[in-house]
Amino acid sequence: MSWHPQGHYLALGRGQAHLVDHGQGPVALLLHGFLHSSWTWRAQIEELARDHRVLAPDLPGFGRTDADHADHSLAGLADSVRALLRRLGVRRLALCAGNSLGGALACALALDPALQVERLALSNPYLLPLPLPSLGFRLLGSARFAPLFRATAGNERFRRWALAAAAYQGEVTDEVLAGFRHLDRPGSHRAACVTAAELARGVKALRPRLGELRAPTLLAWGQRDRLLAGRYGRRIERLLPRARCVRFSHSGHCPHEEEPARFNGLLRELLSRSSPAGS
Repeated sequence: MSWHPQGHYLALGRGQAHLVDHGQGPVALLLHGFLHSSWTWRAQIEELARDHRVLAPDLPGFGRTDADHADHSLAGLADSVRALLRRLGVRRLALCAGNSLGGALACALALDPALQVERLALSNPYLLPLPLPSLGFRLLGSARFAPLFRATAGNERFRRWALAAAAYQGEVTDEVLAGFRHLDRPGSHRAACVTAAELARGVKALRPRLGELRAPTLLAWGQRDRLLAGRYGRRIERLLPRARCVRFSHSGHCPHEEEPARFNGLLRELLSRSSPAGS
């Protein structure tokens, strides 16, 4: 069952994709980050659904979406989102929002001439490669390393500790943890590790095109992020010269979750702005 009353499943490729489809009006697409799920946008879904049709999918291998039907590279994940939008008959987005990995996907979609993206909202986006040990992630993605994944990302006690240490500034409550319970599902470990192994290559290819973005953009940056910290955030700001950067001094990697009222107010300001022709 979906976590949301307006959540449902669609056959896509060889598996099933889960998404929340709530409200009516111009379409707002919300894309979650690595290891997370549509649950991360729970405060924004209800706010935006007052006057928008909100689509919040679980990316392949995360949340309640099957892992076995997709290419887990950045380009492959973007193709999966495009396929979902085509299935729903959506060709225009009033808003495309993304956190972390979802921020890179939002930018990739905004650069697609076949899809009109009017505004972007990026929450601590992952837009520059990190020195991740890609070979190690590939090895971890093999079946023999599944017990190690279950002992770490697949273990709720470890998740609570790791999220508090790296991603969230405040208390990692049971409500926050609910967005990561899918990591216990069979196949999740491989999807996570294959995705991680491909990310650096994908964002490296995306970076030279970021200057082409024309849509009005909100860049929300949680200053206490220990995953993408300090200098990384300042470099992202320079990559997006047309974005309005707003710093969240009390947030970590997910300012939209940790300070939702402020983030939602900024979304409303963004949506009140007219979008440039050809965005």
